[in-house]
Amino acid sequence: LTYNDTLHATTTGAATLATALVARYKDPHLRLERITVAPRVDPTRLWPAVLSFDLSTKVTVKRRPEYGSTQTFDSYIEGIERRVDVGKKWETRYRLSQYT
Repeated sequence: LTYNDTLHATTTGAATLATALVARYKDPHLRLERITVAPRVDPTRLWPAVLSFDLSTKVTVKRRPEYGSTQTFDSYIEGIERRVDVGKKWETRYRLSQYT
């Protein structure tokens, strides 16, 4: 690519943008793509959350794996799917995108 192939007037501008993008994305990061919440497990805390979350809500998810330390993910809700079996089961699945 030459500087004429980009939206930048100079190669310096394009190089500055490229350097910033490399710095931001060069290291891999854990991403949480989706979570499933079963509010009947802890109804006092989970029902209010499940019923109030909507698209674009910013959430913080703390994952506690069996082995290892707690991982925290700041995310936006991008999709919501509910599975309901009346009187037996209610699950809400959230599709997430990383908050940066």
